[in-house]
Amino acid sequence: MIPALVELFQQGRFPFDRLVKFYDMDQIEQALEDSKSGKVIKPILRMPSAG
Repeated sequence: MIPALVELFQQGRFPFDRLVKFYDMDQIEQALEDSKSGKVIKPILRMPSAG
């Protein structure tokens, strides 16, 4: 199934990039709110770097 989804994305027929949104850890509440409201399908939290 993954190869088919990749193919659709490459054809511009599966807007994966519009289904996800990145949030910094200090935006966790906003990420939860956006997920609950349907504004974003998959919120992705970025962890701070150790360096």
